[in-house]
Amino acid sequence: MLNKSEDGLWRIQSTTERDFDTEFPLYWSNEHGWVLRPQSDKFTTEEKESFNLPLSGRWLPNIL
Repeated sequence: MLNKSEDGLWRIQSTTERDFDTEFPLYWSNEHGWVLRPQSDKFTTEEKESFNLPLSGRWLPNIL
């Protein structure tokens, strides 16, 4: 698994939640919960190291 983000930012991907139509994995939005990747929040490395993950979430580097 990749461990370095191309722009220094990270996203939280669900290990269980999927989009109903596309079956793409969902990503975390602080405002809306699990959403498609374009609507998800990006987090700094400092935030990654201090925030707790939502249930079934995992950190992924923000690959452009």
